[in-house]
Amino acid sequence: MNTGVEDEFRSLMIRALEGGLDKKGMSRLTALCEEHPSLARKFGQQVEVDRFLEVALRNLTDRSGFSRSVIQRIGDEREDASPFVASVMGRVERVSRRRTRWFTAAVGLAALVVVWLGLSFYVSGTAATLHRGDSAKWLTPPAGESLRAGTRLKLESGLAEVHFGNGAEVILEGPADFEIRGRDEGFVHQGRVSVRIPEKAVRFNLGSPGGTVTDPGKAFGLHVARDGETEAEVFEGKIRVRPGDGEKAVTLVSNEKFISSGKVWWKGGGIDANAFVTSLPPQSPRIPEYAHWALDEGAGTATAARGKLIAGGPRAADLRNIGGLPDALPEWVDGPYGKALAFDGLGNALETHYPGVVGDAARTVAFWLRLPEDFDSEQGYGIISWGDLAEKGNAWQISVNPYVNEGPVGRLRVGIYPSLVAGSTDLRDGRWHHCAVVLYKDERNGNRIPALLYVDGKMEATASKGVFTRIHTSSEEGARPVWIARSLRHDEPKRSRGTGFFRGDLDEIYIFDGALNQRQIEDLMRFNTLFPKSY
Repeated sequence: MNTGVEDEFRSLMIRALEGGLDKKGMSRLTALCEEHPSLARKFGQQVEVDRFLEVALRNLTDRSGFSRSVIQRIGDEREDASPFVASVMGRVERVSRRRTRWFTAAVGLAALVVVWLGLSFYVSGTAATLHRGDSAKWLTPPAGESLRAGTRLKLESGLAEVHFGNGAEVILEGPADFEIRGRDEGFVHQGRVSVRIPEKAVRFNLGSPGGTVTDPGKAFGLHVARDGETEAEVFEGKIRVRPGDGEKAVTLVSNEKFISSGKVWWKGGGIDANAFVTSLPPQSPRIPEYAHWALDEGAGTATAARGKLIAGGPRAADLRNIGGLPDALPEWVDGPYGKALAFDGLGNALETHYPGVVGDAARTVAFWLRLPEDFDSEQGYGIISWGDLAEKGNAWQISVNPYVNEGPVGRLRVGIYPSLVAGSTDLRDGRWHHCAVVLYKDERNGNRIPALLYVDGKMEATASKGVFTRIHTSSEEGARPVWIARSLRHDEPKRSRGTGFFRGDLDEIYIFDGALNQRQIEDLMRFNTLFPKSY
């Protein structure tokens, strides 16, 4: 395409959008769009911008909500020195009835071009799609998978993944309030999101109270606190952030962050990519298989294991007292479903003969837990664990966090030696709580293991969303089978932390060979089983 054709097209397009193009000129513009698909795409995009401008200009003094977003977007385009946008901005004050009439004609032409060329660039009813919401607990459930501009997605907890029309992929973490503003634009009112931009996505704008991210690179995260404080972090590539006060955009590259608080903002380094969920748990066409200890015998020194993971395999688990009085076994008590077991934190344990889910396979562990109000955090280690401590990533353990320097004390905690993730709900209240821990591989980063914690059916707000390590739970000689209520290091006094045993009550212990979603964890809590509708 030569420069003369481009200049002619630009002149015709500007005149059409201004309302000064006659029928002959409109026919010529149509012919150029038919002959050159790239010009047709550009015309459709500029019509979209002009349509947004028309809405914004209905009240030039309105700088809130959608209008503010439109003015911001036009400003971004103008900074890039687009001749069309510069022309439009220079004529903002001269919008007339004639312009509106010809603008309508131009929209009709764009629609006609779409039909003729089979293009999908022009704005349809759908701006984005809800790609996955199976791990979400909604405050305002979306009407369906198709999301129009103006849709607000409000999450109480959990995760949801949204794919925009231009290809941008956004993961929301509740609590969150996220607005769809177009095929290539969103706004974070509150919450935490991670964004991945494929190469095919030409542009994507993500607004927030503290500033707008433009020209995004491959991946970044954005967090907006309740008070509006905003933090953007670059995982890969580079982004530009225009501060909310309208100052010139600042450029950030990998491992840099932008923070805005009130009218003050600054740029820094040292991001925490582990503070964001960048990949949702994998989906499976089947309900995961499981091993289950119901703990319903109510008497005796053993408890049966159920489920296909151990069918025809390991024998019943043994009630033990290790290193203490042999006869001081865990006590049978009433639980949420039938009977349960109480452990003293001094030597009580339940020793299974099941090796656990091995390798790097996704897994979920769920159980009911009751801690006494006078719980001693030194007796919080080793609720459930298995593996081999000889190498990093070969073992993992669920505990109650005992040390303030490792997270809030008394919270659910999972450790993949030597890293950990701690929850946010204080469990030291003498009441039964349903707990679940989900581990899986990050599909986009093989060196990262996401860890999602749930308490009473709700995903925990955690400072860390996983650990940067590999996981390869061992079942080789020397590896520990599934232990309940004792630490993997209980027999190493110099390396063991606390007493090495757990004090509290446990019931209905499940181990699944897959990552359960929000609905499945809720089903397990409410009904002590999973249903096919969970998928």
